[in-house]
Amino acid sequence: MPVQRSRKLRNLLIFAGRLLGTGFILLGLLAALRHASHSSHGETLFGIRDIRFEGTRHLSWQKLRSFMLETYSGNILRVDLEQLKDLVESESWVRTATVRRKLPGRLVVSVRERVPVAVAAIDQDLYIVDEEGVVLDRYGSSHLQLDGPILKGLGNIARENPSATRENLEKMGIYSRLMSDLSSSGGDHTHSISEVLLADPDRIAIVREDDPVPIYLGNGRFRERYENFLAQKDIYQRLKKEYGHIEYIDVSYENKIIFHTPGESRERST
Repeated sequence: MPVQRSRKLRNLLIFAGRLLGTGFILLGLLAALRHASHSSHGETLFGIRDIRFEGTRHLSWQKLRSFMLETYSGNILRVDLEQLKDLVESESWVRTATVRRKLPGRLVVSVRERVPVAVAAIDQDLYIVDEEGVVLDRYGSSHLQLDGPILKGLGNIARENPSATRENLEKMGIYSRLMSDLSSSGGDHTHSISEVLLADPDRIAIVREDDPVPIYLGNGRFRERYENFLAQKDIYQRLKKEYGHIEYIDVSYENKIIFHTPGESRERST
């Protein structure tokens, strides 16, 4: 028993000594880093020499890198990483970013970009937007893969405006449900649509490629309501021929379709 106790005591003393030694080393490193971050020698040794971006595809990081190098020149140990992260995430293409130091003099910025999903008409111009309705860029030849309908009714909002941001987010959620419903099994109707009108989330409308008349679908059961219209399309063609112009079609009511002609509405039971 005494031998066993002596062995345990020796092991305990060895562990305590190692722990104390590690503590002294860490304190020394912290003191060295503190000195390096405030001394002129530290400015020379840990000066920012480069900023590397990872995960960028659309983000024009070259200008952002130049701006960051001008703004955050000096000792890398004194850089506020959270402030730098906020700066990167203020770019429209950036969903999230992380910034880390790579000693002695490099900052590494890892970016998760937003993904363009649709083209929106805003302020008499075309923009690409992501699934939250965030405006990413002007629409151009590099975005021809976005061949869906043009969205109308989104706001060109500042990202820091929570209320307006929520409105765009709500509208894009409805748009996603609409496209999913219209492309479900039984035939894809999305290819016949040229515009989606999102100004009123409770009164969503589509415009067909072959006809400029809005068809109001409400805020749900999109496929069912659109197919109700298609089943009554002959009535629509006859009314259009008779009155020359149909202002809009509303299929959001139960058991009826409203064909709104100039001055009055024509109802058709379904």
